Amino acid sequence: MAEAIYSGTTTVNDECHNVPTHEYAEQDIRALQELGIRGEWSYGPYREMSQADTRIWPTLNNLHKDSSKISPDGLLTLAYTWGSIPGRDSPPPDRVATKEIKTARGLGTRVTMHLASRENTPGRQVQALGDYLKNNMLLIHMLATTRAEMKLVAASGASISCSPGSELRIGYGLTKACAFMDAGINVAVSVQTAPLTENCYVPVLKLMRNAECAKAQNEFKLTARKALEIGTIHGARALGIEDKVGLLKPSKRADLS
Repeated sequence: MAEAIYSGTTTVNDECHNVPTHEYAEQDIRALQELGIRGEWSYGPYREMSQADTRIWPTLNNLHKDSSKISPDGLLTLAYTWGSIPGRDSPPPDRVATKEIKTARGLGTRVTMHLASRENTPGRQVQALGDYLKNNMLLIHMLATTRAEMKLVAASGASISCSPGSELRIGYGLTKACAFMDAGINVAVSVQTAPLTENCYVPVLKLMRNAECAKAQNEFKLTARKALEIGTIHGARALGIEDKVGLLKPSKRADLS
């Protein structure tokens, strides 16, 4: 995170997949507080937990109650990472998934989700969750999304975060940023995992642009201006804070590093 700030990134969604106890959550949030970064801390599953288990709800409840203490300056907000445990392809049982999303929505937190991540895997993963899609959701990767499902996401107002670096490195497939935007979806960009990709979002935006232009065999398919918008105002919109940041204009926070 310190390297992200050093490279000019001032706002993040911290997808935290290492929260086996409440103390882990507190310390991860404390690190964000001490760095002074603006962002969203997303409470995710950890690898050792059973797929049949739900998250530690008292942790999320207590963090939600103490949100004013967590971020007295208003820089940090809480979110919930819904869905599968990292590294596992199978989704949690319906009863677990339903309880998780209803609890998160009951608290009024934003929701993030890694969904339909790998290209050419069975379709209709997005359609199966269509009733739960809302404009306060950030969906990550989405490479197995069909055209019909893209329309579903666009109608819900949910955003998609593409991660071209990790998608290429892990073998998920090629980014579909332009297809998502053509369908009317707000598209943001993820650094994802720093050791695999970059800590700076600018090279990731360049990679996204190059991949999209190569697929289209058109060097202007994704313009530099649109790539910059994806890394700024689109990202702010994806986190629900476009009223505060994302553009350098009167009434907005500059957040320059």
